[in-house]
Amino acid sequence: MNAVLLRTLPVAEPDQLFAVNKVLSPDRQSSQYSWPAFEDARKTVAGRTELCAFTTATGMQIHS
Repeated sequence: MNAVLLRTLPVAEPDQLFAVNKVLSPDRQSSQYSWPAFEDARKTVAGRTELCAFTTATGMQIHS
């Protein structure tokens, strides 16, 4: 099966979304965070904004 499902995000103001990257050096950035770091960040901004996390699938094998 090859398919892509595209829907709008279920957020009130999608123009207010942004991605967070950490600066590793002046010429390198990363969007990878550990789960504990994400939880700490979520606690830090609690009551002021919300955070979400996502991952991408690099491959799948479906067996029946």
